[in-house]
Order: sequence, then structure tokens, then C-alpha cells
Amino acid sequence: MNNQEIAQNIGKNIKIKRVILGMSQLELSKKAKINQGHLSLIENGRKIASIPILHRIAVSLNTTVSDLICEKYQK
Repeated sequence: MNNQEIAQNIGKNIKIKRVILGMSQLELSKKAKINQGHLSLIENGRKIASIPILHRIAVSLNTTVSDLICEKYQK
């Protein structure tokens, strides 16, 4: 898996988990204390989030960084 595929996988997992929880991008970005535009880039696989940002997103989604990195939500 290359960096682009990793970024896309993480982004899809974040978006799927966010939608399951009924959160908007704006709600998640505020809760995770990141810019909504940055979150959009992450969700679309255009940017790889740093570990601290992934941690804040994971906490905001009541999940773990490991769950966001793995492929389980994609299927």
C-alpha cells in the first residue's frame, strides 16, 4: 500500500465513522479542534493527518487511531 492509498483508506474510515455517528464535518472539526478544510482534505485522501490530529479525530469519534488506520470500515 502506498502513501496515497493509506491516506484514502484513513480518510474513508474517518468519513464512514463520522456519518455513522450522524456528525457533520463542521461538528467533527470543532470537536477535534481542526480546520474544516483540513478535515475535508484528510477525508478525501488528499492529506495524511499527523498522529496528534488522528488522535484528536479518533477521540472525537469515540474510536481509536488503530481503527481509523485499519481497513475494516471500508467493506
